[in-house]
Amino acid sequence: MKKTSFIGLSLLVIFIVISFMQASAEASSLKRRPRYRVQHSPPQQFGFRTAYNDDTDNWAAGAQYRIPIDKRGFLEVIPSGDIYFGEGVSDWQLNMDFAFRLLPRGGLYAGAGLAIADYEYVKHRHIHSDTEFGGNFFIGINPMFRRSAIYPYLEARFTSLDNRDYFQLAFGLNFAILR
Repeated sequence: MKKTSFIGLSLLVIFIVISFMQASAEASSLKRRPRYRVQHSPPQQFGFRTAYNDDTDNWAAGAQYRIPIDKRGFLEVIPSGDIYFGEGVSDWQLNMDFAFRLLPRGGLYAGAGLAIADYEYVKHRHIHSDTEFGGNFFIGINPMFRRSAIYPYLEARFTSLDNRDYFQLAFGLNFAILR
């Protein structure tokens, strides 16, 4: 097993445990709340992330903006972008994704979207540039702790570009804005 795969798997297990602890705390606090209460929509979030692309062996830095579409926050629009760092490589990728939260108040989510990527490569001693369109499929964990303005997340993303599939593991921090 690759060292990076082991680290990624370890981070995924840690986030799953945190999410279940958060869900358990939320469930126990629901018993003490009044029966009728006002449901507030989750905040919009902006944040930064770092990612590792297992197929190209490159690291990336990026940002995302989460916009809840419905009042309960089950559906979100997530525009994001990444810049990849590698030896002699200049790559970037922009995404427009839709995510569906599988648990209320955070936790597990999954989604799909569109990607546009630009990359440079050397062929026959000349630098070539290519832009590709493709699709994303992803699953992640985003625990949303009450009374917190910081939301960590871990995401596994599969991107299909130019008839090739790429796997990326990302970790980031989002900050609540525009309540």
